[in-house]
Amino acid sequence: MTGCPGWRAAGITGRDVRLAAQHASNEVFNSVATAHDRDVWDVPVNSRCGESLMGKLTEDIAQLLAGVRRSGDFHVSGTLETLAPGLQVEGVGPVALPLLKEQAERLVSVARQAPFGRGSETLVDTDVRRTWQIDSGQVSLTGRTWADTLETIVGRVADGLSVDGQVSAELYKLLLYEEGSFFISHRDSEKRDGMFATLIISLPSVCAGGELVVSHNGREARLDLAVSDPSEVAFAAFYADCPHEVLPVVSGYKLSLIYNLWRADASTRQMPPDHSSERNALAARFRDWSEAGNPEDAEVPDKLVYPLEHAYTQASLSFSMLKGQDAARAAVLAAAAKDAECEGHLALLSMEEWGTAEYSGRYYGRGYEATNDDFEEGEVEERSCELVALQSLDGSDPEFDSLPLDDAELAPPDALDDVDLEVEFHEATGNEGATFERSYQCAAVVVWPRKHALRLLNQGGLDVTLPHLVDLAERWEAAGSGRESPLLAEARELVGLVLDF
Repeated sequence: MTGCPGWRAAGITGRDVRLAAQHASNEVFNSVATAHDRDVWDVPVNSRCGESLMGKLTEDIAQLLAGVRRSGDFHVSGTLETLAPGLQVEGVGPVALPLLKEQAERLVSVARQAPFGRGSETLVDTDVRRTWQIDSGQVSLTGRTWADTLETIVGRVADGLSVDGQVSAELYKLLLYEEGSFFISHRDSEKRDGMFATLIISLPSVCAGGELVVSHNGREARLDLAVSDPSEVAFAAFYADCPHEVLPVVSGYKLSLIYNLWRADASTRQMPPDHSSERNALAARFRDWSEAGNPEDAEVPDKLVYPLEHAYTQASLSFSMLKGQDAARAAVLAAAAKDAECEGHLALLSMEEWGTAEYSGRYYGRGYEATNDDFEEGEVEERSCELVALQSLDGSDPEFDSLPLDDAELAPPDALDDVDLEVEFHEATGNEGATFERSYQCAAVVVWPRKHALRLLNQGGLDVTLPHLVDLAERWEAAGSGRESPLLAEARELVGLVLDF
């Protein structure tokens, strides 16, 4: 693109950028728009960036992720719509849910201060634990749907913790937390053979505070299990050897069922999935990539794309809905990206190829309507790859919902070489010969360094960059900043990228 170096050499103002963005009819932006009239997604077949310097990076990433086979985490939590169980407590009778203050006081009258273990001792110390406990033998749970509800929760927990085999839940106790209740950080002891985790089900009650904090290998999860809707329960489960604490209850009451989770086959000890080595190695490679050479070097890709294995529709694509190994690998990629100051997104990878088709040689006479079996695929003449329906892994909305894709950005580089494409043939019409079109779609995780953000924004096209320029210019003018403003520097950089695209 010519003509733009003069703009940059002269220095552009925020007003220049805003007017250029708002009035794309000016000569310079018209030239950009003309260049964008072509289909920027289309790339010639076999188009490669040459032997990319980053080829080893994409191969390394694929190899590291190949070792991430087990999904799950050290904890799992959620809510479930269900009919509240029929809860009865010896000495109290039926307990209404959500829990009423009067009944909470009656529960306290039949409860005892919950103890805790220290070595081989069982102690009661309200400076360590201030919670009311009712033994499971005093508790009865009934209701048409409660057994199914518990089975559903246990199934979700087994998936979330990545536990194989039959998992059983054994009611251990009923806990009542009131204002000021807490339990400092501790580990659960294994109450029976085969026990590997603890399950907490919070019953409907009005409560503030009392969050559950679970830790493992330097990671921490803070879980709010408060639920006041009578048609819901909240649950959380974690491996028994994970340190955890209950923060002080600020107000109200919290009523929780505590279950021991166990497996009949105790020959293999169940442990939380640990992919810290893969995460650290990936983060190191992401840092190397971010710092490699000049971002304007064509051999340094602006982004990396890791295709996932399972099929997802646009409606079902979300980080929380990923399956099996996809969930495990996406989680490791997301964590490594965050460690290395990179951005991570989910997307649908869409690939299409077009070319000339040839008749197979069969002929069935006049009036016969040809089918796909009557054609053979010829040479691929055009190929289009793009990423659509992008969504941030942290839940925020990106400024763009589609991006082009180059083969050099794939991890591994040959990720799309052997995929099964859907083929559709088109008969010859007029001066046009028979053609074929084949397509493929899968989910993918997309990662890029934060310092490449403007380059990715520019890949989104003028519909994305021009509004962003307007916003930068208006913010710069409103701030009354001078020519050294970071907003103006960002606007200048983006204009340069747009004009050079």
